[in-house]
Parts: sequence; C-alpha cells; structure tokens
Amino acid sequence: MSFLLHLRSFLINWMAWTILLLLYGPPLLLLTAWRYLINFLATRLHSDYSVCTPNDTLLVHETPDKQPILTGGFCVCVLGKIDSEKLKTLFDQLFLSQENFSMYENLYCDLVKWGGYLFKRQIVLGRLKLENHFQERTLTSGEDFKVVVASWFQEKFQKGLPLWQMMVLHGVEEKGGQSQDYFLFKAHHVLMDGYSFVHILDKLTGVTSPPPGGEEEEDKQGKTFWQELKILWSVPEVVGSFTLPNISFSSKFPESKPLSKFEMLPMACGTCDLEPVREIRRKLGQDLRFPAIIYGLQIGAMRQCLLNSKLVEGDAIPEHVLLSTSLPVLKGNSHPRNKLTNHWSGGYVKIPLKTASAKERILECNKSLELLMKREGTYITWKYLAFLLWLFPTWFHRIVDKLDVVKLCKYRSSMSCIPQSCNVQYKLLGLPVEHIYHAPLMKDAFLTAVLLGCSSSHHNQVDFSLFGHPDWFPDQDAMNTVMSQYMRKELEVLAINAAACQHGNLVPDPNNCANYIQCNHNEEMVRPCPAGLHFNPSASTCDWPQNVQCGGDGGEEESSTSEGGSSSGGWSSSTFPSAQVQITTTTWTSTTTAPDVGGGEEESSSTVTIPETSPSLPPPPPLPPSSSSSPRFAPYFDVNMDGPSLTKVYAKTGQKDFTLAFALGSSEGCKPKWGGANDINDPEILGPVRELQKLGGHFIVATGGAMGPYFEHLCSTVDELASAYKIVLDAVGTNHIDVDVEATIDNDRVNQALAQVQKERPNTTVSYTLMVQAEDYGLTPILGTEVLRNAKKNGVQVNIVNPMTMEFGGPSKDFGDSVIGAAKSVLQQMKGIWPEKGEKELKKMLGVTPMLGRNFNGKIFTQEHAKKLVSWANENQIGLLAFWSVGRDNGGCAGGGISPSCSSIAQGDYEFIKIFQGFK
Repeated sequence: MSFLLHLRSFLINWMAWTILLLLYGPPLLLLTAWRYLINFLATRLHSDYSVCTPNDTLLVHETPDKQPILTGGFCVCVLGKIDSEKLKTLFDQLFLSQENFSMYENLYCDLVKWGGYLFKRQIVLGRLKLENHFQERTLTSGEDFKVVVASWFQEKFQKGLPLWQMMVLHGVEEKGGQSQDYFLFKAHHVLMDGYSFVHILDKLTGVTSPPPGGEEEEDKQGKTFWQELKILWSVPEVVGSFTLPNISFSSKFPESKPLSKFEMLPMACGTCDLEPVREIRRKLGQDLRFPAIIYGLQIGAMRQCLLNSKLVEGDAIPEHVLLSTSLPVLKGNSHPRNKLTNHWSGGYVKIPLKTASAKERILECNKSLELLMKREGTYITWKYLAFLLWLFPTWFHRIVDKLDVVKLCKYRSSMSCIPQSCNVQYKLLGLPVEHIYHAPLMKDAFLTAVLLGCSSSHHNQVDFSLFGHPDWFPDQDAMNTVMSQYMRKELEVLAINAAACQHGNLVPDPNNCANYIQCNHNEEMVRPCPAGLHFNPSASTCDWPQNVQCGGDGGEEESSTSEGGSSSGGWSSSTFPSAQVQITTTTWTSTTTAPDVGGGEEESSSTVTIPETSPSLPPPPPLPPSSSSSPRFAPYFDVNMDGPSLTKVYAKTGQKDFTLAFALGSSEGCKPKWGGANDINDPEILGPVRELQKLGGHFIVATGGAMGPYFEHLCSTVDELASAYKIVLDAVGTNHIDVDVEATIDNDRVNQALAQVQKERPNTTVSYTLMVQAEDYGLTPILGTEVLRNAKKNGVQVNIVNPMTMEFGGPSKDFGDSVIGAAKSVLQQMKGIWPEKGEKELKKMLGVTPMLGRNFNGKIFTQEHAKKLVSWANENQIGLLAFWSVGRDNGGCAGGGISPSCSSIAQGDYEFIKIFQGFK
C-alpha cells in the first residue's frame, strides 16, 4: 500500500510539473527576468527604494491610498492612567534611536509603486517625528471603547509618512479614582507581522515571549538541498489537495459585498481563563494543537450566527468552511527575534461547519492543521507561492480580484493565535496589563470573510478580538452578541463535551435533566436515569429531582419528568457579561443531608425527605481494583452481584485474597453500605470473608467506583469521613483501604481523613485506584496525579498507586503492550511526585488492574496479554496485580457484548485467576 501511495504521488507531481513547465515555463522565466530588471532599475534610480520581499506583499496588491486597510496591530488595556510623555520617550529610546535603526528600519518606510510593482520607500532618519505618529484622546461618558478602537484601526495612514501609528486612549475615571487606559499600535502588513507586534510589546513591557512556534522553532539548521528539492517536487500535489476540493463556482449563500465596500467593520472583544481551555485540551488529547481549539470556537460562533440569522436556511450551510490562518515557518527559517518584518506564512484549515458538535469541529480542525504542517503547507506558501505571486505586477492582481471567477470557499473566515508569555503579568510603565487585543484588520485582502479574528494568550487568560462582515453583523450590538452569546455558548458546550469524553466520566446531558452522558474512550453514550430521577453531577449519580437544580435559569424545572425518563428543560447556564467570554461552564447545585453529632440531620441548603429505599442507579461500568502491601494478587469481587460466592471461587482456584467492591454512601448519608444498599455488616457478604480469613486470606476494601454514591461526597467533615473509613475497615477486618477515584472528590478532605486514620492506626495501608488517560500519558491529571500530589501534601502514606489499565488508547498495536506501556507511564509520573524515592521502591508502590476480555472501547485483554503482564510484573517486582472482575472470569458469553458476568471471549472458568496466580 505504501508503494502504491508513493507511486501515485510521483505520477501526480510528474504530470503536473510536465504540464506546468511546458505551458508556463517560458513565460514564467520571462516574467522572473522582468521582475528582477524592474527591481534593479528602481533601486538604482531611487536610492531610497528597497525591494519588498515576497512575504511583504503576500496579501498586498496596491499602495495604501488604493488598498487602504491592510493593517495589523494591538490594543493593550492597562489598569491606571498612562503617562503619554513617558510612553513616547520610552518608544523613542527603544525603536527610533540611531543605534537601533538596522533592527527597526521598517518603521521608516512607506509604500510606493514603480514599474507596476510595489517598493518600500525609506524616510531619512532625522526626518521622522514621533509626534506625526502619535494621537491621544479621552473616552466620553457612555462611549464604547471598542467602537473607538475599531474606527481608529480602520483609518487610512497619512500619505507620505511611514505606515504606522500609535495612540493613547484614556478611559473614564471611576469613583475610586481608578481608570482603564488603552495603548494602541497599528502598522501596515508590509512592514510587520503578528510576532513583530509581540516583539514591540515585549520591549515596552520588559517581557520575553516564547518563539511563535514553540521551542522547536529555535532549530535553525535549515533544510538540506535534497529536502528542499523534495518539498519543491511535492508542491503541485500539496497545493492541489488543499485547493481543488474547495473550489466552488456557486454558493447557496446570498451574495455579500466585498469587505472593501464598507467604511467600518464592527469589532468585539472578549476574555476567558486559560486553564479551562488547557483542561479542554488535556481531555481531548495531548496531541491537540492549541490553535485548533481557538479556530473551532470561532467557526462554531459563525455557525450559530448563520442559524440565528434569516440570511440562510439551515440546510444551505455547507459541510465545511475554510479558515485562513497565519502560522510560523519552523525549522531553519526562524522568525527574526529582534527585527520587525513580515515573516509569517499562512494556510487554509478545513473545519466542519454544519455539525452541531463543538468537539467534532475542533478534532477535525486539528487533523487539517496537522496535515497542513506535516505536508509543509506553510513552508510551501512562504517559500514558493509567495514568490510566484510576487512576480506578477499589481494590475494583474487587480484584474483577478475584480473577475472573481473562481471562489475559494466563498464564506470563509480568518483567525490567528498570537503566543505570549502565558504566566507573566505584563506591565506597561509599571501599570498592570489586563487585556491584550490583537487586531488583524485586513479587510481589503479577504474579500468575503465572515469573521476576522485573533487571540492572544497571556497571564493565564485568552483575549479574543473579532471583526465582522457588516452584511452579517451590521452594528456593534450584533458583534457583542457574537462574543457574549455565540462564543460563550460554544465554549460552554465544548467544556461539557470534553468532560464527557474523559473515559469513565459521567456528565449531564445539557439538553435533558433525566439523562447523563457516559464516555467509553472516545465514544459518547447518552443514557437515561430510571423513571422519576434526575442526574446529579455533584455526586455523579441519578438522584431525586428535589436534590438537583435543573431546568430554567438555575431555578425550577420547565416541565416535569415523564414516565419514560425523559424530561424537557436542561441545565442552567451561568450569566456572561456582554463584553467578555467566561468559560464558566454550566453550573449545577445539589442538596444533600448529613448526620450531625447528635444523630439528627443538618440541612446543607434545604430540607429533603429521602425514602427508605435508595433509587435504582444505572449499572456502573467495570471498575478497577485496589492494592495493598500484603496481598500480591487481589482480583475485584463485586459483593452485590449474583454469582459464585468467595468460598466457591476458592474451592475451584485456591484464591483467597480479594478486593471487595464497593463500600459506598447511602440514603442515610455518610453511613457506609455495600453498593449503597446493603448493611456494611451484612452476614451474607461477610460470612464468606470470615471463612477465607480463617484460611489465611487477605482482603482489600474498595470505596468509590464509577457510579457511587461516594460516601466521600456525603461525609461533610474530615472527622466524619475518617470515621466512615474506620467503620469499613473494621467491618471487613482488614487494614487496607482502597479509594477508587472515578469522579471528582474533595482532595483535601479525603486525604486529610486518610492521614488521620493512618495516624490513629499506623499499620493502615492506603491505595489509590486511578484512571488512565493514554498509554503514553499515564494517569489523568484531575482524577489522577493531582489526587496523589494532594495526598503527599496532606501527609498520606500512599502504599499503592493502582492504575486502571482499561478503556484507553495508545500507539501499541497489541493491547497487552498498551497495558504495560501505561503502567510504565504511570511509573514515570510517580517519579515526578516522589522524586526522593528510588525506582525499586516506586515499583513496589505500583499496581496494575486490567479489565478481562472485551473492554467498552472494543479493546480485548486476552489470556496471552495476561501472561505477558504477569511476566513483566515478576521481572519488575511491582506491588500489586488485580483485575476486574472475578464475576467476569468465565466464557459464558463468548463473542457477545459487554457483561458484568462474563468476559465476552472464549476462555475457561477462572482461567485468568490461574494465570495471575503466577505473580509471585
């Protein structure tokens, strides 16, 4: 297959180059000679002219008087009053001094046309006056700063002066004497690009931002001759693959005027915290590029606009849209760090538009972005396509624009991500910078773009700025709606989708109170609660409706639940300020009761009468085991499941060490019960336990699990929770407690309670059973490593870290190798948490727990995989092996679906127990 693909690629490029060279080779050679002749004549006849590079004029076809708005810049919002004279002095020292002329010579240039081509004309050093480029004004009461900023960015540059301007905009002083001021800077795209603006801001604030493409951008070795030749050879195929599928001669969309026909494009600004966006990235996969999230959000907002407008019907929305973006050219062509230049390249990213799924949009965007980078798309644009456009005179570009024969994805969008120092508080003249809005206002370059936008990541936040097509967004109010409603909604839905897609998570269905979403690896499944119940996200269980606020705007339900378990109404959303985007996701509140010291009940928020019988809950997915310092192999045994007893399993296998699952909370609050229903001292459960203990058996008692209810949630104080742990340990007669974390917990309360138990009972063994995110990643952050770091902080002696090596993916083709690979990744994470411990000691703390047979994500853990795992565990002398579960260790449903009572593969009874008993 690989040979055929290479052959196909070779034939496509060979045919394309043959046609191109035969038809266009001679005229292109003549055109190249003519361009260089014009360059030579212009620079010889005019000593102040310099040649524009291909990238300088990539989007520029005319002088500013004919193509006036092709501008970039930034708007910095600071807390306090900017001293204009100090700012001008600082700017003059940094950028306009004679010793810095070579770095900032573009600040002395305007744009002229000679011989049909564009050239930069340089102003003599002594003739540049900062006063000609500086403005200052004060906002009047009630004036919207966004309107003023947008208007200023779209003003023409003064003729005969270098193509840049700066302004200080003073805000209205508030009652406390505090005000917000704004520093604005703009320049023509010929002179500088987005990272040049970052460089100016860095110099003014004394901050050093990262390279535009990350640390790999620092690789300046360049490409070899053969690498360059290979890229050049692939140009026809790469360009064709990105353009031909997206060319259209007609559109179902209504015609819209080019952006250049409008005097003013409205602008919107917004802000969200960076950490939730990072969390979305972690949950959707570590290979997800940050720009993919930003691009997907903008296209999602564009989709909502289309659906809510009367300009287009829903079925007329195309499957995909193209987003043009600026991207750095990496490896060998690094951005000049101390020079203002137009160096960045660009490309088109294909993003789903019709789908309602924010997650699907971002994941598909990421694939397109990866393909663009993998196939050197930005490098080809920077090195070859820009050069080709550079050869043609301005009149040729003007004719092509006016003909408008072929439309490349007519209603496209544009978005750029500007990287800055994310963890640093910027300060301008000592004033803290609150927001940085970059403005990519190239309205004469993108004739049909619906939205032009830019994001800036800094100081643990993301600032957005958007300019809209006036046919879609006719005024400032319409643009405010984009930011306060459409972007906010897209962020909120994405946060919920991302949370839902972390394996094992249970999250609310945003459209139905009586449903919840379960994710098995990357597959989302909407499941109903039993009739009459609503999903309670605080406890990750189905609960009585009066314990959960769901419906209207955070108040009462819009309608009651029907018998089928369906419900109209959905989860209440947070309120978002009109000028900002907050990624505060859907807010849920619940009411619980907990016993007080006197034996009564103390209200958490309102009085709720709970029936004697707890509601039936959705069946939990298979759960992982626990670990201990005494049993080496202790498979999970579901104490509430019908099937062979512990003594019968022992009679057939000789196995007498087990993990008992699960001790949970109940309708009585903090009082532990088996499965949330059976008394913790139930003789039917503990009788077989006692029999095996007489024979030398050891037991681990597990709390938590996939569904709950966790008594960790229902015990409201550290003392109550510590008491609950001791009740469970005493009931079983063991010193080993395992906390299985598959829902968020109060880390401090849980770990302080465990530390208290260990202090009172020094021989108590504590293990944590935690979820695996990926083979090459290890434990999930929030439900994994953060729990362990908190345990260490609170003084818990964690004896076993037991990863659930189930329902995850990875690069290994063999799932047995994936299980071992995940265990190795967890071991590396443990080294970071306990650097003071040696590798041998950490291995003694490591457990591994796979799920027998078929997993929910389709992976199958076989007998051969088990043998491989046992062999690796013996070689490395890890602390514990277990599996989920004893009840599944049979072949009673070979070839069938997932079942709690069989493995769904062909096997003998208790075959896995016998294999795992080889772990010594």
